[in-house]
Amino acid sequence: MVFLGRILMAAGFVCLCIPILIGPWLFGAWEMWWFWPLMTSIFLATAFFAARLLIHGRTRDEHHRLYRRLGRAAYFLISCAPFLAYALVRTLTAEVFMDAERTFLLFLGPFLIGVHIVFGLNRPLLKALYVLLLADLALLGLYGVINHIVTKSRWVLWLPGYPQYVNEVRATGSYFCPDHFSGIMELTVCVCLGLILDRRTKWFWKAAAGALSVLALAGVVMSKSRGGGLTVLVVAAAALVWGFRQWNTKQRWLFRGISVLGAIGALCLFCFFGRAYVERFGRWFAWDRARDKPVREMISTVNKSFQRTARSRMFGGAVRAWHSSPVFGIGPGMHQNLWPHFAATADGNRETGRWPSQPNLGFWSDFVHNDWLQLLEEFGLLGFVLFLPPVFILFHMLLKARATHYHLALGGILAFVCMAFHSLGDFNLQMPATGWIFAAMLSIPVARSLALYRDLQ
Repeated sequence: MVFLGRILMAAGFVCLCIPILIGPWLFGAWEMWWFWPLMTSIFLATAFFAARLLIHGRTRDEHHRLYRRLGRAAYFLISCAPFLAYALVRTLTAEVFMDAERTFLLFLGPFLIGVHIVFGLNRPLLKALYVLLLADLALLGLYGVINHIVTKSRWVLWLPGYPQYVNEVRATGSYFCPDHFSGIMELTVCVCLGLILDRRTKWFWKAAAGALSVLALAGVVMSKSRGGGLTVLVVAAAALVWGFRQWNTKQRWLFRGISVLGAIGALCLFCFFGRAYVERFGRWFAWDRARDKPVREMISTVNKSFQRTARSRMFGGAVRAWHSSPVFGIGPGMHQNLWPHFAATADGNRETGRWPSQPNLGFWSDFVHNDWLQLLEEFGLLGFVLFLPPVFILFHMLLKARATHYHLALGGILAFVCMAFHSLGDFNLQMPATGWIFAAMLSIPVARSLALYRDLQ
């Protein structure tokens, strides 16, 4: 039985690594012909884990160990159950089942990955997964930077890149969208900061993490993602808050002060040398037209400019769609299907011949570009409220994990902040591979802190 259990553990580990490590190299598993085989691999990993539980549950002592393992994280699993059950019901009753099914699996896949990592991997496999994840992120960043230097990202792996991004000279890496490449590089920065700021990390790993963080930041800059740039600043602020907890109070504030001064200097240098990137922020806020006007006119100009942006139009359409069904939402995956009904503003009048102030003339939206707003739109207020408890509980578990595995926990905390903030202006977590990597980053520190591997030897 022990030998069979080890075989099942190895098989489950391989099936788990396939979507986490290979998914980003298949354009983020965006298309269904990549998504379904990788999702099947997650299901196989779950089946192998379930078979191991059956084998280990043959005696009273093994039952006791299993219940003890589950009890350590039972409150998190219980908090996830209401939302997953609600999401499943909404999926089965959705008007377009295929789109609803994909949306539901975007939640279920990371959940299954997390459960398997926390309960199903022993210490050597957890360490191996962490090292493989770091190596994979390094290769993703290296490919993205080299590809942009050599081809200006005209090619995404073996396919031509999207013309609008090629014309803007934006790095896309193995993703078609530069914002999604920036998202994976931001997560890389988070993991590297965890290693750099941990006092117990060996200097070799600190140096490697420093080099990798520079590579990841170069990827964010080359992507010219405005959301990515702002997210890096937010992650840096989060690192100031949680990154120096191993030092005493005086040292902590000294290091924070030095870090702030260094960050301000680096930001000033970047604004001077990275003008193409900075100009994108100026166009976002219409600064070239607003800077010479009085304060009130400046604010009005910036506000009107933002209302004409694509994201503002998508946000407005999503809010109008949510108003049509505020409690239960319009249904998972239904944003793109109902977008034509809500894209134009509601101030038009067909009878009087008055056009909406913002008509929809050929503009399409597959996603809201705001994961939080899309969650509210598609699952309603009920789904949004059910989703929050596991989010807060998971963050609390990461904070507690700092006591035992600081660099893992800090990397998870920063990754949590990173995706929570960037999701306000983009849809990184609608990319399956990004969600799978994100789940692994959060699950590894939780698994190590709970020390479950002792029961799985």
